[in-house]
Amino acid sequence: MKTAAKLAMKDVKKNLTNIIFFVFQLTFCIIFFVVVMSGIVNQFFYQKTYDKVMNSKITGFNIYYSDNVDSDGELNQKDETVIRDMFKDNRAYSFVDGIRTEKLKGVPIIIGVGAFGRAYGYPSSSEITAFKGSNIKNIEVGENFSIGNTNVVIKEELPFGASFFRKAYLNKLDDCILVIMPYSKFETLFTGDDLNFYKMLIRTNLNLIDASDSEVEDITNAINNTKQNKVIPISYNNYLTEQYNEKKNNIYFYTIIIISAFIFISYGVFKNLLNLVDKNITEYTVNILFGATIKDIFIRNFFYVMIIIGPSILISFFFINAVRIIGKTDILLQIAVIILISILVSLVPHSRISRNYLLNNLRRD
Repeated sequence: MKTAAKLAMKDVKKNLTNIIFFVFQLTFCIIFFVVVMSGIVNQFFYQKTYDKVMNSKITGFNIYYSDNVDSDGELNQKDETVIRDMFKDNRAYSFVDGIRTEKLKGVPIIIGVGAFGRAYGYPSSSEITAFKGSNIKNIEVGENFSIGNTNVVIKEELPFGASFFRKAYLNKLDDCILVIMPYSKFETLFTGDDLNFYKMLIRTNLNLIDASDSEVEDITNAINNTKQNKVIPISYNNYLTEQYNEKKNNIYFYTIIIISAFIFISYGVFKNLLNLVDKNITEYTVNILFGATIKDIFIRNFFYVMIIIGPSILISFFFINAVRIIGKTDILLQIAVIILISILVSLVPHSRISRNYLLNNLRRD
């Protein structure tokens, strides 16, 4: 084994310049590949969430904030009733975030209000229902915590990839606590300025389900009457469809690029290995005559391949872990990936070598 490693290092020194150049190429390609694969996975969950929302006619709002910080942000009683009635009929939903609680420090809490559960397919009721994300391990189902002046119990765990839309951005819930409640319950959670602030967030993220033109107009006028912000209603279905198609086209484009890059790099790797075999064929033959086996030659080529691709994979995983593209990857898994790929790639030149092939080459010489 030591001899094979030494001989592999000798092969590396012969091709050091090409190998260094190749390592940079492969590292960039692997990182780009992981980014694209992450995008493909995100697109899968984007489509699942998109399909749920498309089951209803959704009206959203583009919001424009006033430059006047002294503008009154509170609704009058009549306008408040217009919005409250839509929530009461389970035809409006919204969400608020930035909720802080003493027990769940560092865990994002999302409150889905009204028909949030209906829009995204999550269980909901006339009571407050809480769920934990699939990546949260230090909080168990059945535990309780407080939001505002209300105690909340975690009912169940969300499936992996559970998510919702923040405008067109897919907000994953794997690391979050999701709390779903009717608007009437939401109004009892907070008081004073906190309640006014969160009601403003409700209006900012408001969406209507199967609303008539007159209902959309009433809601629009009610929000615009605050003078704190102005909203313009839009078809949320059309808006999401445009974003969905754009993301899908980007994925197709980058997938074609990454496939082309891997074909080019794979060709370079295999050509490099086959050239190595041709250059070392006499040396392999002499080694066979002095007692080496085909297995010893395979191990030598395995170490050579591992030295070439190992640094690229380790550098790529370091970058992936640093920016959390797919979550943290354990070092043992990284080593396993390097060994597995090295074995598979080493089979290519090895398939060209046999004892008879080496001895016949010696006779020709």
